[in-house]
Amino acid sequence: MSNDPKLELLAGVPLFEQLDKSELQRVGALADIIDLPAGRTLMREGETGAEAMVIVSGTASIDKAGEVIAQRGPGAIIGEMALISHQPRSATVKLETDAQLLVIGRREFDALMHEMPSVRKNVMESLAMRLMASEAGPSH
Repeated sequence: MSNDPKLELLAGVPLFEQLDKSELQRVGALADIIDLPAGRTLMREGETGAEAMVIVSGTASIDKAGEVIAQRGPGAIIGEMALISHQPRSATVKLETDAQLLVIGRREFDALMHEMPSVRKNVMESLAMRLMASEAGPSH
């Protein structure tokens, strides 16, 4: 790909694996990569969403109404539902392990969804899979 560590990291994320180099550069320009410790709460149920995150490494638990309903790991996108629906966060997300995250603000997320059909398709597939899994019951 290149010698740019950020682009190499992005290329390894399933959400972006179909993007070409120029598209990855665009994502890289719109997103920040952060490292956070285990125990950090990333978002709280009922709050307004300002960003979505992609888990690059580490794991997070998803809590709804005080009950852990799922866990997410590398490649999972979290927080996108509030950005798409313009509704409050539907769950609380807390890091179970140290993690590296790709953070995409609301405006940047909207730009990605409009500019890159493959990213939009991957996000929608992720939402559909999550909906089907929730209808089947909690996943751990």
